[in-house]
Amino acid sequence: DSVTVTFESGELLQEPTILIAGKAANITTEGLTAASWTGKLKMLENDLEGIVSISVAFMDYAGNSGVTALAKLSGDNVTFDKTAPTLSAVSISSNNTYNSDWAKTGDEVTIEITADNDPLNSSPIFTIAGDAVVPTTGDNGTTWEGTYIMQDDDTEGVVAFSIVFYDMAGNLGAT
Repeated sequence: DSVTVTFESGELLQEPTILIAGKAANITTEGLTAASWTGKLKMLENDLEGIVSISVAFMDYAGNSGVTALAKLSGDNVTFDKTAPTLSAVSISSNNTYNSDWAKTGDEVTIEITADNDPLNSSPIFTIAGDAVVPTTGDNGTTWEGTYIMQDDDTEGVVAFSIVFYDMAGNLGAT
């Protein structure tokens, strides 16, 4: 992914120096004047994770330097994250009256997961007994639960399930 920094000036500027994560960004002017600038940098696997630093140094055409901007002035910080998310807990059980490790037609089979550190990007994808299940969360994306009602035509035996999940940066978790 790339990080983009855009800024506008009240006057025309010489080409600025824009550093993103300590590296020189590719710089372009926006529009028809030299008052709007964009710096863009593709983040690489060896870049450090965390909040991405920015620095913008600029000078007008009269040679007057502006105050170097070392932080964002508006919007949110960008966090570089290359670590795959993990789950600290995964469970499967049924509401079978006699044993939650067994299920029969009509019983509900429930998967519950808990993400390790950060909330998941969006609803993970659960399958139970080969059927897609839409999980729900009650705590902003850290824990998720999905339920499936066993059908007459489900295959007898161990109930197969799968979980596909992504973190806020779009990194795929291992299942």
